[in-house]
Amino acid sequence: MALKKIILLVFMVVLIVPYVTAQKPANSYKYRLLTYGLRDDTRRNASSIIQQKWKIEIYSVAGCIVTQQLEDSVKRENDKTYKLIENEYGKGWENKFDAEVENEYKIEAQIDSLVKKQAYIENKEIVNPLPGAPFPMYPVGNNGNYIVAISTYNRQWEEQKLYRLKVNYIKGAIEVLEDYIQSN
Repeated sequence: MALKKIILLVFMVVLIVPYVTAQKPANSYKYRLLTYGLRDDTRRNASSIIQQKWKIEIYSVAGCIVTQQLEDSVKRENDKTYKLIENEYGKGWENKFDAEVENEYKIEAQIDSLVKKQAYIENKEIVNPLPGAPFPMYPVGNNGNYIVAISTYNRQWEEQKLYRLKVNYIKGAIEVLEDYIQSN
């Protein structure tokens, strides 16, 4: 029985260790920080935007249940990456990064509130797969414009696109770019 456990553990380590590295990702990110556990879904989009800006990917390697070995491996790899990031962005970079995520989230919450006040949105039952999170959006340029995707989901969790909007949170202006309801 003990031999089976050892073989299983070795097999798991062989499968997991290649994925738990501080390698440079193949995408546009320069750094990859590993994480595990429950994510903050309300700030997921804001965090993603700031990660792209800073070229730092926060990469989930496991859910909430992890082994001590995985925790140690993540810490070892992240310690190396933190040093590289600190060399580029300086001491206290984490506080600046977190502040930018929080600021981005506040903008998204403001946009979300503007959008939800629109008559064509207000009267729709919209199911969000990330309860409490703003609609998916991304900034366009530096003048306060965001593209916002409005969708809902049916009982099989299939996406039903409703609208694509251009929102300027500074001016409070909303333009419907695509109305998927009218075009069907």
